[in-house]
Amino acid sequence: DVTDDASMLEMAGKDVHICEGEEGNIKMTNPEDLKKIEEDKRTIPCVGWGYDVHKFGEGRPMVLGGVPIPGGPEVIAHSDGDVLLHALADAILGLFGGGDIGHHFPDTSDACENMSSGIIVKEVLAKAEEAEVEIVHVDLTVISQIPKLSPHR
Repeated sequence: DVTDDASMLEMAGKDVHICEGEEGNIKMTNPEDLKKIEEDKRTIPCVGWGYDVHKFGEGRPMVLGGVPIPGGPEVIAHSDGDVLLHALADAILGLFGGGDIGHHFPDTSDACENMSSGIIVKEVLAKAEEAEVEIVHVDLTVISQIPKLSPHR
């Protein structure tokens, strides 16, 4: 109880200021509180996280974010090997528990052979829309020692 907490603080010589609560600030403490979420149609923020890596080696020309990287090392991949768009697709799938791109676009599928990662992202976005997910922000990072990527931004 707030007044008990206030009394304890006052007894410790501390100033206590009680302010009005905010009805919209819903605290989830008990299982029955979950019903409030089901009844409430507010947007519930969530975060998806994606990660992808491909080996350098004889394979496909490097593509990042749909942009060919001339002079970049080749990547070993079943699709076009665009690690940036693969990570994005995995993050979007993670927003609604949609699995990962390996499940939806397996490297054993002939249909996915040399597939553009733009198609993968487009199909994943359709799944997100079906799941009623609204994407409000993405932030992608490429970690690679070569090639220098700043000329391709």
